[in-house]
Amino acid sequence: MLRSRVLVLTAAVRSIIKSRAVTAYAPTALAGFGSGNTAISIRVIAQRGVGPYSASLRSDLLARQAAGSELLQNQQVRESALAGRQLGHGQVDSRLLAIIASLAARQMVSVVSFGDRGPGASAGVPFRSAYLAAPLRKAAAPGPGRQVQQMAAFLRAQRAPYRPTTIQTVRLAGGQIALRVRFLAPSPLGLLAPPVKR
Repeated sequence: MLRSRVLVLTAAVRSIIKSRAVTAYAPTALAGFGSGNTAISIRVIAQRGVGPYSASLRSDLLARQAAGSELLQNQQVRESALAGRQLGHGQVDSRLLAIIASLAARQMVSVVSFGDRGPGASAGVPFRSAYLAAPLRKAAAPGPGRQVQQMAAFLRAQRAPYRPTTIQTVRLAGGQIALRVRFLAPSPLGLLAPPVKR
């Protein structure tokens, strides 16, 4: 079991694995569906044990809060009020934070919203998807549609773990063109770790 990254906990699996073992080996729920005997929970396996995993989770949350706060100060990044709160509270996947920062180094980025946290997810499980748009800054700049195409091309050129699983051009409810960008679960820990001091 420990070679896997996730555990799908069904009634059949619960009849084999004791609840204490589930907590010890897979403490974090990515999503939960149903209730009672029919409940299904998708959980992250703590491959090095629950103690080191919990410490890594705490460290990762602090790093995501710091990175999110930096993005809030970045003049190239615009965000909705809700997205701003989510950034400041460290609720956004490290991979999303990294690609937003990389895009903002090239052009202005508008964060419309974050999403894709499963129902019943444990506290601290970050959002793994975003709707990103490119607001027009001046008349001479390319139109928003062209800017979104440039963003999509940049993201498709990324390598793992920073290449999104989904990069889809969509038209939002007010006609705005945006990218729906999504990463798979579970979110990797430690991507934003500060460099080791020597």
